[in-house]
Amino acid sequence: MLQLVALGTLAGAGLFLVLRGLFPTKPTLEESLFALSEPNWSTGRYRGSAGGTDSALGSRVIGVFDLNLQKIEVDLRVINRTPERHVLERIKTAVALAVAPLLLGFAMPYAFGGGPLLPPIMVFVSPVVLAVVGWFVTDQQVRSQAAKRRREFDAGLATYLGLVATLTAGGSGLEEAMWVSVEQGRGWAFQVLRRSLSDARNRGSTPWEMMNEYGVQLELPSLIELGATFELSGTSGAHIRDTVMTKANSLRSHQLAVIEAEANAKTAAMAGPIGFMLAGFVILLLFPAITTVLSL
Repeated sequence: MLQLVALGTLAGAGLFLVLRGLFPTKPTLEESLFALSEPNWSTGRYRGSAGGTDSALGSRVIGVFDLNLQKIEVDLRVINRTPERHVLERIKTAVALAVAPLLLGFAMPYAFGGGPLLPPIMVFVSPVVLAVVGWFVTDQQVRSQAAKRRREFDAGLATYLGLVATLTAGGSGLEEAMWVSVEQGRGWAFQVLRRSLSDARNRGSTPWEMMNEYGVQLELPSLIELGATFELSGTSGAHIRDTVMTKANSLRSHQLAVIEAEANAKTAAMAGPIGFMLAGFVILLLFPAITTVLSL
C-alpha cells in the first residue's frame, strides 16, 4: 500500500511539473518592464526571463547544491535562458523521464487490475538511470540550440552586410547605412546588431566597439571580425564598400562550405542503414533456398 502511495505521489509531482512547463504562467507587468530595460547580455539576466517564482526557485536550487554552469553559460546567453530557468528545465526533464517507467511498469497496470509490466528491479532502477540521463541531456539540448542560433546569425549577418554595402555604394555614410540596414531585418541576428548599435549610442561608444563586446560575450567570431572590419573602415580610411562586400562574400562562402560538409556527412551516414537493408533483402531472398538445402 505504501509503495502505491509513493508511486502515486511521484507520478502526480511529475505530471504537475510537465503541465507547468507546457503551460507557464504569464509574467507580471513589473517583470515585463524589467525585461525590456535590460541593455545587454552581460548581466546574467536575459530578455523575457526576469524575476518570478521560477527565478527564485532556480536560484535556491543553485545555491543549495552549489551547481556550476560555467561550461554552458555562454550558450545560455545565446538562447536567452537564465541559469535559474535552465536548472528548472533540468529538474523537469529528469522527473518526467523518471516517472515514465513507474507509470508504464507499475502504477498503470495496477490501476487497471493487472500485474506489473516490468520486473521489480527494472521498475526501481530505470527511474534513477533515466533521471540522470534527463539531468544531463538538457545541457546537450542547450548546446545544440546555441550552435543552430550561431549558424543563423552568420546567415543574417551576411544579409545585413549586403544591405550596408548597397547603401554605402549609394553615397550613405557607414553609421547611417548600419542603422538603416539593421531596421530592415528580423530575427535574432538583427536583434543582436540592433541592440549593439543602440547600446553604443546610449553609452557614447562606437558601434564596432559594442559589436566586439557582444561578439566576445556570445562567442560569435563573425561579429568580432565585423567589429574589426568596421573599425578599420572608420579609422584608417579603407574603402568601405569593398571591405564590407569582401566580408559578406567570405561569410556566404563559409556558409556554403558548412552546408556542403553537413550534406556530405548525412550522405555518408546513410551508407550504413542502406547496406543493412540490402543485406537483409539478400538474406530474405536466399533464406528459402538455404533452408531447403539444409533439410536435405
